[in-house]
Amino acid sequence: MNIEEKKEDEGGLVCVPNKNGEEIYLYSLLPKDFINENGLLDVAVVGRFLDNKRDNQGSLVVDSFQGNPEFVHLFHQMLDGLGRHSEAVLKKLPEHEEGTWVYFIDQRVNDVDGDVEPKDIIGGYKVEDGKLGEYAGNPSHVLLTEEGIFQIGVKLKSELIELIKSKYKPN
Repeated sequence: MNIEEKKEDEGGLVCVPNKNGEEIYLYSLLPKDFINENGLLDVAVVGRFLDNKRDNQGSLVVDSFQGNPEFVHLFHQMLDGLGRHSEAVLKKLPEHEEGTWVYFIDQRVNDVDGDVEPKDIIGGYKVEDGKLGEYAGNPSHVLLTEEGIFQIGVKLKSELIELIKSKYKPN
């Protein structure tokens, strides 16, 4: 899986030097032109590669990727609010009884109605009074796998990017 092959305006891999001048690879959803113009806030970093190990094709090894807690917190805050309006989640609500959970599944999964591994469950909403109630993020969700970066749909991803951009202070 080569996460380095991204369109310039889609975000992706960002290489920055550490204090020793060594390269550190980060992943951000923000477009590179936005980062070049405004810098890179911590909350804008989805995560980082802990080392520069590469596979046989020259791609960074995803097993060394570690999510950024600050980003993960913002991500789940957004899903707690906006994710509950997702068609994918709402269509599952009638199938669930009071007190059960409706899960928000990473869209990298081909069959969301089949067996889904814990690493692909982003979070869930408890069914309360026939509605989506309490939200809980899944600490076992993996942001980056061999299938790529997490997928939440175009609309929610766009909302997440705008939320991240809102954390930048105007000049």
